[in-house]
Amino acid sequence: VVDAFSAEDTIGPMYLATHIPTGRWVQLRILGSRHPEAIPFPEQRQTFYRYLQSVHDLNHPLFSGKVSGFEDEGVCYQVMEASLGQPLVRFVSADHPVPPRQAIAMVRQVAQGLLALQPLGWQGLTLTPDQLWQSPQDSTLTFTGFDWPENGPQADQHQESQMVRKLSHLLYYLHP
Repeated sequence: VVDAFSAEDTIGPMYLATHIPTGRWVQLRILGSRHPEAIPFPEQRQTFYRYLQSVHDLNHPLFSGKVSGFEDEGVCYQVMEASLGQPLVRFVSADHPVPPRQAIAMVRQVAQGLLALQPLGWQGLTLTPDQLWQSPQDSTLTFTGFDWPENGPQADQHQESQMVRKLSHLLYYLHP
């Protein structure tokens, strides 16, 4: 049950919701809201939801947000924990950069998570600062940037170099 609007990010709007079976709060992101024409066919969506389950099964700290997906009445949702903290964009700015050592440690943490994720594939990852959440209790990051994967022959090419480029952008964002 959707309770309230939570935030807007690169992938789409997010809502605070109650997961009825457990009574716990979760965050729901509406997938495809920015580009409804890019929503894949039902079989591809089911493959994506299985991918999210595989990410969850990795049990890696970077993906500890218990991300999953489902559909209801034609709307595609991504479910995440409600207690992820805040996205990096709320902590970091040009006026408040991350100290160099901490920025390198954060990028290293993301890179290690991406390496653990590599066997499952990197398609559909949105590696932007608003997709990395930090808990106020510690410096652990949680990645939430899973979006519909691109289709076609170009989708698999140059994934590694794209990830290196995105990590470089992240480091520059953290400490310009």
